[in-house]
Amino acid sequence: MVNVQELSGADITARPALDRASKLYGGTPLYALTITCARANRTAEARKVIETLEAFRRDHYYPVEFIAAAYAGIGEMTGRSSG
Repeated sequence: MVNVQELSGADITARPALDRASKLYGGTPLYALTITCARANRTAEARKVIETLEAFRRDHYYPVEFIAAAYAGIGEMTGRSSG
């Protein structure tokens, strides 16, 4: 699992806000973290976040729209998640 603390703060200026938001969701990375990683050219880490979101969604409610936004953030318009 990728978490906000593992990311370098130098190139991700949204880190403090994502830290707080992640805690509100029980430590589950938010789709915004995927978009932030993608914009920082950290696609591999963005994909790890998406994998974590997909795994979380198997046992918990997580809006599919957020996962779709995560896929769009890395330039994939067709994600693997299904309703």
